[in-house]
Amino acid sequence: MFDSAGSNIDTVVTLLSDCDGGELACNNTAPGGMPQALAVAEVVGGETYWVAVEGNNGETGSIDLSIAPVECPSGDLTGLSLPATVSSVGGTTTHEPRCTNDDLTSQPEKTLRYVPDSAGLYRFTAVSDDSVGTVLSVYDGAMCGGEYQQCNWNVGGSTAYPAEVTRYLEADQAVTIVVEGSTGVAAFDVDIELLDSSSDSCDNIPDLGASQSSTVASTDPHLVSSSCGWAGNSVGAWPQHLYQFTVNVSAGNFCDVYLDEESSTAITTYVIEGDPCRGTEFMCDSPDNAYTFGQSDNGVYTLVVENVNSFHGDADYTIINNCD
Repeated sequence: MFDSAGSNIDTVVTLLSDCDGGELACNNTAPGGMPQALAVAEVVGGETYWVAVEGNNGETGSIDLSIAPVECPSGDLTGLSLPATVSSVGGTTTHEPRCTNDDLTSQPEKTLRYVPDSAGLYRFTAVSDDSVGTVLSVYDGAMCGGEYQQCNWNVGGSTAYPAEVTRYLEADQAVTIVVEGSTGVAAFDVDIELLDSSSDSCDNIPDLGASQSSTVASTDPHLVSSSCGWAGNSVGAWPQHLYQFTVNVSAGNFCDVYLDEESSTAITTYVIEGDPCRGTEFMCDSPDNAYTFGQSDNGVYTLVVENVNSFHGDADYTIINNCD
């Protein structure tokens, strides 16, 4: 990592393979929103590199530059045969996941990096054979401290459906993965699958319209997960229906999207900003499956209707949308 922390101006740090170009990394904002920069790149011992440090928007002043190995994440899955078994034994205890209400600060975690060689939709999963629940978090960037993407968790045991996060990644877009146990240290099987080399599964989602009635069947596909519940059980992944809708309300007005009817309590919903493979979660813990939007929320969203029937039976529902 090439860090300009301590500089008295807003800086840009660029790492080059040679003086004439060959850019390997460039950054103008370090994690945490500081005006200094932090560029991260894989380098080879014995090779010569060029580091350019300049003022952002033409600023001038004194600069500090430090160069050090990345210590977090502590491992790299790039290019390895997967799934891989990793252990949280002896790991750091600095991470606090966002998808559980339990305080897991004292639980050791294993931090890992992954860099895909091609663009596509990737599913990250982790599960433990021990009686320890698994918590899986994914962040953008080649080192810890990057922008949060999503997290998911499951119950312990070899028959549990894995904790999973599904994201669309560009080629060479590094991500940092954090795996930890909810009740103790454990060994985890971590896997990364390329589900789709195109973006069709993310982009070709039907419109919600004013009202939508349908049945989530056990044979329906499963694409994404939420941070407020498991992604499945020993029977398999929860089946889903996905819809897109647009919020466009004026100042002082509001609109709602809500679950109006259901044949059982097996239907749950959550909302993702933008498309489900790149966007962040808007809300997933609404107790009555109702979501209210104001002017500050204007934009495109994806509604996920999920059937969490323990035995994966069919479930009917009706969704009302007064936002479009």
